[in-house]
Amino acid sequence: MKVLFRARTIDQDYTKETEVLKNIDGDWYAIGKEQTPTVEYFNGIKLCAIETYPCDYSTRSINFEDMLDSENNPIFVSLSKSGKGGDILEWLVFPENSPITRINGTPYYSSGGVFKVIGRIEMMWHMLALHRKCKVIGIQK
Repeated sequence: MKVLFRARTIDQDYTKETEVLKNIDGDWYAIGKEQTPTVEYFNGIKLCAIETYPCDYSTRSINFEDMLDSENNPIFVSLSKSGKGGDILEWLVFPENSPITRINGTPYYSSGGVFKVIGRIEMMWHMLALHRKCKVIGIQK
């Protein structure tokens, strides 16, 4: 199973997107393999490396290849309980004519392969994934 990591790059002066480097909502993110973790700091920010890019460790998120939204975009879930760095998702869970049609939240990786959603009662990912009518609407800052 293919696993990708994503994190906000320390350097934000890039001008061109590549396969690994993406501009999302005005911020630059590296997407790819996480390098062997080392504890380094830059101006008080704990660092990690995605591919060759130094990144903010607190914004790390993960995607397993089968985690896709309803438009086949990869869903990245935060690796922290704060949800920082993870995708903000919108689920359509009721019929469209219902007054309550959307649930927004940011999933984060818990333990043992279980995902929970912040901003809501901590619902297990598999309960929400059954609906498969979710879409990525942003990144939790």
